[in-house]
Amino acid sequence: MNIIDITHKPVTEGKLFFGDYGKYSRIDKVSIPKFRQIADIAEANTWFINEIDFAHDSKNWQYIPEVARRMFKLNIIYQTLMDSGVTNVYAILADLTSLPELQYLYKKIDYEEAIHAMSYSSGISQVFGAEAEQILDIVYDDKLIQSRMQSEQASAEKLLQSNPYTETDEAKKALLEMLLYIYFLEGVKFPFSFFITWAINNAYNNSIQGFSKLLKLIAHDELTVHVITGREVLNLLRNDTKQGFKHLFESGWFDEIATKIAKETAELEFKWSSYLLENGEIPGYNAAIGEHFIKYWVDYRLSDIKCKTLYNEQHSDIIEWFNKYRNLNATRTALQEADNTNYQKGALKNDFDSYDWTAYKEQS
Repeated sequence: MNIIDITHKPVTEGKLFFGDYGKYSRIDKVSIPKFRQIADIAEANTWFINEIDFAHDSKNWQYIPEVARRMFKLNIIYQTLMDSGVTNVYAILADLTSLPELQYLYKKIDYEEAIHAMSYSSGISQVFGAEAEQILDIVYDDKLIQSRMQSEQASAEKLLQSNPYTETDEAKKALLEMLLYIYFLEGVKFPFSFFITWAINNAYNNSIQGFSKLLKLIAHDELTVHVITGREVLNLLRNDTKQGFKHLFESGWFDEIATKIAKETAELEFKWSSYLLENGEIPGYNAAIGEHFIKYWVDYRLSDIKCKTLYNEQHSDIIEWFNKYRNLNATRTALQEADNTNYQKGALKNDFDSYDWTAYKEQS
């Protein structure tokens, strides 16, 4: 594998994978404008480690009961682990894609995931001081946390073993599996983790305000950029004949594996929810709420990639609360926050589908 190939000018095919691309970075011609536009959204809302002040959390941690403290610690360590792993997945995807604008977007997401992981540990260090190392070391001892990224890791290893630079059905299937695992991780597992932290903050008088704000920044990246990228890639591979994946969709193979991964994700989240509730419930979160939340987002993600839903879970006040809570532009009253988070360079877009697509035009 060459790090760059300028022995010939590549033929611009607009293929996401297995196309002719020498990794000579240029964007004078954009084959698929949508990915450049998603990158624009990410760039407009760039933030960095230590963006948030955690002084409020440090002062008010004492007012949170032990049952909620345990939930928070397990949840935040799990998120640190997942973001640490996902950044490596996007590095793989950035290397494999043959579309310049998608490579750039994947590298941007890779960088954002690294910021997420480091921001968690930065916040933990600010709030807990000398105890931070002990909290972050939970990952080495908690078997359930350790198990929560096994499928994603296995799918990445399977892809790398499939000779992913050669266009075969084996490599295509391995790639689709990994894309699905990351799509459901970011589209179901992450939202559920955000919900847990926000439920704790909401239940105990805004006591972890800093972490709540941090997760709004992260949720905006994940749900407005990362998940949408995954959705757009999968749907383009389904619909665009020239991508070379269409037969895997028409045969039913893709829908079958997507349903399998969706069910697996739901079962893992049900198990995680039960684990978090082992020592008791908190106001705003119990087993029934957790199950509803998980089923709703599994169905939502399946529907977004044109697959049949599993649970027919309906929109509810719980989902509405979550969507309003994660909105960075929402009012203080709605979010029960002391102040609004307005770090962004430009106006935030919480709905990718409402983006103004006229900014770019297809170029041949």
